[in-house]
Amino acid sequence: MPISHKLQASKKKSSWKKKRAKATAPQVDVEIVQAGEAAEEPLPPQRHVAIAVVSLSALFTLTSIYVAQFWRASPDDSLGLVFSGPQQNASVNARDKLSLRYGGSLGAAVAAMGAPSGAIPESSKYDGLLQVQDSQQPAPAPVTTMISQARISPSAAGTQTRLRLAHISPRQPGNFRQPRVLWIHLHGYGGTTICDMARSQGEKVPRAQDNCNVMPDLCSTPKIFRTPCTKRASSLQYTFTAIERAVDEDDLSCSGGAASSPGATMLYGAMLRDPLSGIKSTWIGNELEKDLILAAIKTKTRPRNFQYHFCLPPSDTYQHFDNFAVRTLSGDYDVAPGEVTSRHLERAKEVLSRLDVVLILEHLVDHLPQLHAIFGWDLMMDNPWRSHRHRIPKNAMSPGEEMFLKKVNAWDYELYEFGKELALERTAQAKLRLLPS
Repeated sequence: MPISHKLQASKKKSSWKKKRAKATAPQVDVEIVQAGEAAEEPLPPQRHVAIAVVSLSALFTLTSIYVAQFWRASPDDSLGLVFSGPQQNASVNARDKLSLRYGGSLGAAVAAMGAPSGAIPESSKYDGLLQVQDSQQPAPAPVTTMISQARISPSAAGTQTRLRLAHISPRQPGNFRQPRVLWIHLHGYGGTTICDMARSQGEKVPRAQDNCNVMPDLCSTPKIFRTPCTKRASSLQYTFTAIERAVDEDDLSCSGGAASSPGATMLYGAMLRDPLSGIKSTWIGNELEKDLILAAIKTKTRPRNFQYHFCLPPSDTYQHFDNFAVRTLSGDYDVAPGEVTSRHLERAKEVLSRLDVVLILEHLVDHLPQLHAIFGWDLMMDNPWRSHRHRIPKNAMSPGEEMFLKKVNAWDYELYEFGKELALERTAQAKLRLLPS
């Protein structure tokens, strides 16, 4: 019995040791062990190749960035232009940066003054107003040379000469320390094009849907709601605004006169066009009732009010068919049909003569130097014809209607001829302003 008892105690002790060892042993998952063994196997050759390619690509990218930074820091290295743009190189003449086209009597005037140093005449045809000659040129210091008010009438005849000139303008678009610009927008006379150009040039302008007008000063706005020029001239919100209504003396009170006047707190501009073309554009664009308006003009009675354009008030109808430009610039916009006189024409001429920029829509490209010299706009940036253009059918009006409207708008045609001469003079003066001193 004692021996049997000892055997049982020994078996219990052995069983207890086995349970204790089993409890303290770590739990091993066969699947994990197999996965670990699989992970320790060498990678297939394709993965090694992919890793090598990615590593080489990253190394090449870092090297390219380093080289780009090195070239950017080296103005003398021409390859640096690929990364850093125009470089400051004082050894190159600044007059070679831009080109302007001269011809006729203006070319003779320049020759009499003495051609500027570095002028290069070329007889080849030039199909652009300005052309970049060297992208490495530094920006020259602004020059504010005063231009004589003597009349200069360039002729289209004669051999044209190209002079390489620097970009010279005393004004920087969008700079609130510079004079603001007020554009007199004759409705249907290309004012939307000028507004779009101003926006692309960096001018601070009102919302696009307002067409550069300052709310609530829109088409034919009564005087009580108009924005005075003193407020426009001191604005810290806009550097370019427009008025699409009749001009009054308050609008012009911030002008110093011509572009060369040093006392101006605001610069002014306007664009004229062939009066009959303007009538057709307004008629088609605003869907006005032509027959009703023509009947009112023939009888010299005011037609009924109607409105088809969001900007034009209901009473603004016949005015666009009856010497519209003279009405707008003279300020006496709502005179009855057929009542525009030579007095209104002379007032319109006086106002037009006080403007700094005068453009003609049919010859806009020829007069772009004014925008360059007076407003400081970069002519290389803009396509002046990108704005909306109304498609006018050739048979929009009968020959009899056209003849009648040309006769009615005799004052507008006289103003148009005066404006064309004035635009040529302003353009000639602008080109002289761009000549290096």
